[in-house]
Amino acid sequence: MKLSAALSTRAYLLYLVGSTIFSTTTGNKVPVMCLSLFENFDKAGKFAWGAGALAFLYRALDNASLKSQRTVSGCLTLVQCWGYSCVNVGQPKCNQDPDSNCFPFVLKWKGKSSCRTKCNVVSYRNALDSLNPSDCQYANPVALASLQGYGLCIYTGLYKN
Repeated sequence: MKLSAALSTRAYLLYLVGSTIFSTTTGNKVPVMCLSLFENFDKAGKFAWGAGALAFLYRALDNASLKSQRTVSGCLTLVQCWGYSCVNVGQPKCNQDPDSNCFPFVLKWKGKSSCRTKCNVVSYRNALDSLNPSDCQYANPVALASLQGYGLCIYTGLYKN
Protein backbone atom coordinates (compact mmCIF):
# COMPACT_ATOMS: atom_id res chain seq x y z
CA MET A 1 0.00 0.00 0.00
CA LYS A 2 1.38 3.42 -0.90
CA LEU A 3 2.33 5.66 2.01
CA SER A 4 -0.25 8.35 1.16
CA ALA A 5 -3.02 5.75 0.82
CA ALA A 6 -2.03 4.16 4.15
CA LEU A 7 -2.02 7.55 5.89
CA SER A 8 -5.39 8.48 4.40
CA THR A 9 -6.84 5.12 5.43
CA ARG A 10 -5.52 5.49 8.99
CA ALA A 11 -6.95 9.00 9.23
CA TYR A 12 -10.35 7.82 7.99
CA LEU A 13 -10.39 4.83 10.35
CA LEU A 14 -9.43 7.05 13.29
CA TYR A 15 -12.28 9.40 12.41
CA LEU A 16 -14.73 6.52 11.97
CA VAL A 17 -13.81 4.71 15.19
CA GLY A 18 -13.50 7.96 17.16
CA SER A 19 -16.90 9.22 16.07
CA THR A 20 -18.82 5.94 16.46
CA ILE A 21 -17.71 3.17 18.81
CA PHE A 22 -15.29 5.27 20.91
CA SER A 23 -17.05 8.63 20.64
CA THR A 24 -16.41 11.23 23.32
CA THR A 25 -18.39 14.24 24.44
CA THR A 26 -16.04 16.61 22.59
CA GLY A 27 -17.61 15.73 19.25
CA ASN A 28 -14.52 16.57 17.22
CA LYS A 29 -11.59 14.77 18.86
CA VAL A 30 -10.44 11.16 18.70
CA PRO A 31 -9.45 9.53 22.01
CA VAL A 32 -5.66 9.17 22.29
CA MET A 33 -6.05 5.42 22.91
CA CYS A 34 -7.16 5.05 19.26
CA LEU A 35 -3.90 6.35 17.78
CA SER A 36 -1.95 3.12 18.21
CA LEU A 37 -4.81 0.87 17.02
CA PHE A 38 -4.09 1.37 13.32
CA GLU A 39 -0.29 1.25 13.24
CA ASN A 40 -0.54 -2.23 11.74
CA PHE A 41 -3.61 -3.03 9.62
CA ASP A 42 -3.15 -6.79 10.03
CA LYS A 43 -3.25 -6.51 13.83
CA ALA A 44 -6.22 -4.10 13.73
CA GLY A 45 -8.32 -6.72 11.98
CA LYS A 46 -7.74 -9.16 14.84
CA PHE A 47 -8.85 -6.87 17.68
CA ALA A 48 -12.06 -7.60 19.58
CA TRP A 49 -13.76 -4.37 18.50
CA GLY A 50 -17.16 -5.36 19.91
CA ALA A 51 -15.76 -6.09 23.36
CA GLY A 52 -13.84 -2.82 23.31
CA ALA A 53 -16.94 -0.88 22.25
CA LEU A 54 -19.01 -2.42 25.06
CA ALA A 55 -16.32 -1.76 27.68
CA PHE A 56 -16.01 1.86 26.52
CA LEU A 57 -19.81 2.24 26.49
CA TYR A 58 -20.23 0.76 29.99
CA ARG A 59 -17.65 3.18 31.38
CA ALA A 60 -19.29 6.09 29.56
CA LEU A 61 -22.75 5.16 30.88
CA ASP A 62 -21.30 4.82 34.39
CA ASN A 63 -19.84 8.32 34.10
CA ALA A 64 -23.11 9.65 32.65
CA SER A 65 -25.04 8.40 35.68
CA LEU A 66 -23.20 10.81 37.98
CA LYS A 67 -25.28 13.75 39.17
CA SER A 68 -22.58 16.23 38.11
CA GLN A 69 -22.39 14.86 34.54
CA ARG A 70 -24.39 16.63 31.84
CA THR A 71 -23.36 14.63 28.75
CA VAL A 72 -23.01 11.04 27.62
CA SER A 73 -20.57 9.42 25.23
CA GLY A 74 -19.86 6.00 23.76
CA CYS A 75 -21.64 4.11 21.01
CA LEU A 76 -25.19 5.20 21.77
CA THR A 77 -26.42 3.28 18.73
CA LEU A 78 -25.84 0.13 20.80
CA VAL A 79 -27.99 1.56 23.60
CA GLN A 80 -30.69 2.42 21.06
CA CYS A 81 -30.68 -1.11 19.59
CA TRP A 82 -30.78 -2.61 23.09
CA GLY A 83 -33.68 -0.32 23.98
CA TYR A 84 -35.59 -1.19 20.83
CA SER A 85 -35.10 -4.91 21.38
CA CYS A 86 -35.70 -5.08 25.15
CA VAL A 87 -37.79 -2.09 26.27
CA ASN A 88 -41.22 -1.22 24.89
CA VAL A 89 -40.84 2.55 25.40
CA GLY A 90 -40.67 4.39 22.06
CA GLN A 91 -40.08 1.17 20.17
CA PRO A 92 -40.76 1.41 16.41
CA LYS A 93 -42.75 -1.27 14.62
CA CYS A 94 -40.89 -4.32 13.35
CA ASN A 95 -40.22 -4.87 9.64
CA GLN A 96 -40.50 -8.61 10.06
CA ASP A 97 -41.00 -11.32 12.64
CA PRO A 98 -39.58 -9.84 15.89
CA ASP A 99 -37.82 -13.11 16.71
CA SER A 100 -36.07 -13.44 13.35
CA ASN A 101 -32.38 -12.69 13.03
CA CYS A 102 -31.42 -10.13 10.42
CA PHE A 103 -28.23 -8.41 9.44
CA PRO A 104 -27.60 -5.60 10.03
CA PHE A 105 -29.64 -5.65 13.23
CA VAL A 106 -31.14 -2.20 12.61
CA LEU A 107 -33.14 -3.55 9.64
CA LYS A 108 -35.39 -5.27 12.16
CA TRP A 109 -37.34 -2.01 12.70
CA LYS A 110 -39.27 0.33 10.41
CA GLY A 111 -38.02 3.87 11.08
CA LYS A 112 -39.96 6.21 13.33
CA SER A 113 -42.40 5.10 15.98
CA SER A 114 -45.92 6.40 15.54
CA CYS A 115 -45.84 7.55 19.17
CA ARG A 116 -42.95 9.96 18.59
CA THR A 117 -45.15 12.57 16.98
CA LYS A 118 -47.54 12.51 19.95
CA CYS A 119 -45.05 12.15 22.83
CA ASN A 120 -42.54 14.52 24.34
CA VAL A 121 -39.35 14.02 26.34
CA VAL A 122 -41.16 14.21 29.70
CA SER A 123 -43.51 11.38 28.76
CA TYR A 124 -40.54 9.21 27.68
CA ARG A 125 -38.73 9.97 30.95
CA ASN A 126 -41.82 9.12 32.98
CA ALA A 127 -42.28 5.86 31.08
CA LEU A 128 -38.62 4.89 31.58
CA ASP A 129 -38.69 5.83 35.26
CA SER A 130 -41.73 3.64 35.88
CA LEU A 131 -40.23 0.48 34.30
CA ASN A 132 -39.98 -2.71 36.34
CA PRO A 133 -37.68 -5.68 35.57
CA SER A 134 -40.65 -7.60 34.20
CA ASP A 135 -41.26 -4.82 31.64
CA CYS A 136 -38.02 -5.65 29.82
CA GLN A 137 -37.77 -8.53 27.37
CA TYR A 138 -34.64 -10.46 28.29
CA ALA A 139 -33.31 -13.17 26.01
CA ASN A 140 -32.22 -15.07 29.11
CA PRO A 141 -35.02 -15.67 31.66
CA VAL A 142 -32.40 -16.50 34.32
CA ALA A 143 -31.05 -12.94 33.98
CA LEU A 144 -34.55 -11.58 34.62
CA ALA A 145 -34.98 -13.81 37.68
CA SER A 146 -31.67 -12.57 39.10
CA LEU A 147 -32.96 -8.97 38.90
CA GLN A 148 -36.06 -9.63 40.98
CA GLY A 149 -35.88 -7.66 44.20
CA TYR A 150 -33.29 -5.22 42.88
CA GLY A 151 -35.61 -3.06 40.80
CA LEU A 152 -34.70 -1.45 37.50
CA CYS A 153 -33.26 2.02 37.43
CA ILE A 154 -32.80 3.90 34.18
CA TYR A 155 -31.55 7.36 35.04
CA THR A 156 -33.21 10.04 32.97
CA GLY A 157 -32.01 13.15 34.76
CA LEU A 158 -35.10 13.79 36.86
CA TYR A 159 -35.32 13.28 40.59
CA LYS A 160 -38.61 12.65 42.30
CA ASN A 161 -39.08 13.93 45.86
